[in-house]
Amino acid sequence: MTALVLSVVDEVKGSRQWRACGKLWVASLLRHLWDGEIVIGRSFPEVLFPVVRGGLSEVELPAATKPMLGENPDLKANGRARLHQFAREHTRSAGWVILADADCLALRNLDHLVSGKSELLVARSGKRCDPGFVAVRGERLGEYLELVEVLGLEGVVGSGKFSVGDFERGEVLRAGDLAVTVEDLANAAVVHFGGLKPEMNQKLAFAFHMMAVYGDKDGLFFDMLES
Repeated sequence: MTALVLSVVDEVKGSRQWRACGKLWVASLLRHLWDGEIVIGRSFPEVLFPVVRGGLSEVELPAATKPMLGENPDLKANGRARLHQFAREHTRSAGWVILADADCLALRNLDHLVSGKSELLVARSGKRCDPGFVAVRGERLGEYLELVEVLGLEGVVGSGKFSVGDFERGEVLRAGDLAVTVEDLANAAVVHFGGLKPEMNQKLAFAFHMMAVYGDKDGLFFDMLES
C-alpha cells in the first residue's frame, strides 16, 4: 500500500508534553506495522527517534510562534495551518495521505482505514467532522490544502468538490466526545485525544499505548515489572 502519515509536533516552552504525545503517536504507528511512510515535522532540534526506523523521516521546522495547545480554537487552527504548510512542502507520491494531530494514537494497524473509492475520508465527531484526523487521496491533496485553509474542513466536505466517505464506524474516535465510552476508545483503531488538556492527552495516550502493546490478558508484563 502506498500511503503517508504527516504530523507536526510543536514544542511548548517549558513543557515536553506535546513532544511526548508526538513520540507516542509515531511509536504506535510503528508498533502496529503501518504499511506506509511517516513524515514528522518538529519545532525542536532533538530527534524524536535517535535510532533510524524504516519508513520514518523527521524534519526540523522553525519554532512555532503560537504552538498548538489544548482546544483553544485559534491555537489549534495555527497548529493545523503549520501541518498544512508542512504537507505542501514535504508530500511524497502517495495513494493516500493522512493528516493527523500529534495527539492521536494507533491502537492497532491502520492500513484498512484508507480504502474505497472516496477522495476524502473523515471521522464524525458528534455532528461535525474531526479535523484532527483526515485522509486525502494523494492526487487531490494540493487542492484540498488550498480549500481547507479558506473553507475549513466542514466547508470542504459540503462543497461537493470531493467525494467524501466516513472512516469505518467506531474506528477513529475522539476521546473528548461525551457520547464515546472508554470501551469504545479501547476498541478503536485510532484515538484522537482532542478536547482534553495536553497533560491529560499525554497520560491517556501513554496508558492506552501500554494497554494495546503490553496489556496481555495474563498480566505477564506487570509480573515482570513487579518481580
